[in-house]
Amino acid sequence: MIDCQFCGQELPDNAKFCYKCGRQIICKECGERLIKDAPICVVCGLEIKTNTNSTAPNHIKFSETTTERKFEASFSDQTAGNVVETLAGFLPINHRPKLKHTIDSQIIDISPEVKLVSRGDEEEVSPDMPCPNNCAERNPANISKIFKERSDGSLSLHITDLKATSKVDYAYRATILYIYYQNEIEHMSEVPQADVKTFLKNLGLEQDGSYRAKMSKMKSLFSSTSPAYALSLAGENEAKTYIDQILTSDTAVGWTIGNLSKTSKGQSGNKKSSLDSYSVVTSLNLSPTGKESLKDFLSRRNLKSAMELNTAFVYYLEKIIGCTTITPNHVYTCYKHANIKYPSKLRQSLTDTKRRKTWIETADMENIKIAPNGENYIEHDSLK
Repeated sequence: MIDCQFCGQELPDNAKFCYKCGRQIICKECGERLIKDAPICVVCGLEIKTNTNSTAPNHIKFSETTTERKFEASFSDQTAGNVVETLAGFLPINHRPKLKHTIDSQIIDISPEVKLVSRGDEEEVSPDMPCPNNCAERNPANISKIFKERSDGSLSLHITDLKATSKVDYAYRATILYIYYQNEIEHMSEVPQADVKTFLKNLGLEQDGSYRAKMSKMKSLFSSTSPAYALSLAGENEAKTYIDQILTSDTAVGWTIGNLSKTSKGQSGNKKSSLDSYSVVTSLNLSPTGKESLKDFLSRRNLKSAMELNTAFVYYLEKIIGCTTITPNHVYTCYKHANIKYPSKLRQSLTDTKRRKTWIETADMENIKIAPNGENYIEHDSLK
């Protein structure tokens, strides 16, 4: 177990967010633990959007001009909701000003924007005020822009670019967004796991081992009370982050369902057509300036079997050139670069390397790691 560096809450070892204070505790880029109040990750330099302490002192502010009245209240998380509801009850119904409460240094609207427009001795409430800049990411209705309902009542994606980095990440994002849609639009507090499975299947995605491994590592974002899912506060925030990325970014990222290979009807019964296929990671530099090239790295070692080569490639990618995400495609790229015949069932070969030698970690095939036994083998036993 680990403790949240912001509020001290005890959390699972693999937690990335704190369910008590909702703060991010692990860097999304490199996976290292964040330092409290640091504006960046001290390992990879990623800028972190830090929040102020949710237990900040409470304060109330009221301002009035000839044409407008504003009421703002800043409370701690524990008291915000109840206090604002109580205050709202004392305000005149016809001239109720805009109420806000501040949590984590951001002012959050909790009632529609209203403006009192002066007309002689009378005042009229004008509800047609512009929405604040951050309104889009908070508005639950925006999730409906990502989905569309079919004639049979099932859901499909209206926007297919989920800004995912891999197939597993795509399936994971689709799952979180689907649960959030059911929570916010259909008002379902719990979503049956069978519904999630059917939704992913309709997208052409299967809940394989890599997907299930990723889901198991993200339990701080949702609770899985079989046979249903329910998002936590951190999970809702994660869904809102995805929505904001999808609706505001024009850059296509990594992987979409357009990358799925299509199989003809004549091939549908042929299992060979669905065997592993791999592609070269063109952005991977295996002859980096100032660092040992992959070919030089291999030349100093006596490597013969596929398991030995798999381990050497993962070690080189992680320890020599600092690759933060290693997939079968990265290992395939190493085989091609070194002009070495790669295993026809590379994924299975990687799994066997983990199972038989315990040299690498393959619980998440989208994030393969070198294991301690593998480090010892590459740094000592494999040398010529």
